[in-house]
Amino acid sequence: KVADEIIDAHEQVYDQMVKGASALFGGDGGDDTGKGPLEVDGEEMNIDDLEDMKSPLEGIAESVMGDIFESQVGPQTPWEHIDAFRSAINWSEPFVRFLLAFQVAVFISTIYICKSENAVLR
Repeated sequence: KVADEIIDAHEQVYDQMVKGASALFGGDGGDDTGKGPLEVDGEEMNIDDLEDMKSPLEGIAESVMGDIFESQVGPQTPWEHIDAFRSAINWSEPFVRFLLAFQVAVFISTIYICKSENAVLR
């Protein structure tokens, strides 16, 4: 029963979408099944053809992004990478300071535990 209701709801949504597409693209907005041709910019097209069309903005976006990345120059040597990393981090931020302090504390406690374990085992 629930599956039938879901199928009915799906069919209703599909019918409304077809009616909207028909109204937008020159149809009468009636009980058209969407399989007939629509006239778009003087050309007859099916709704299936409209789904396959690409947006004209996609090519523009790709071109702009390509131009942006083409003009950028990144670090070339390992030292330049390290310097870029050091300049990109805000070392005065409390989180970064806490993280560094935590790492130092863990490192020191690890060394202390290893040395005390060796002393106990001897």
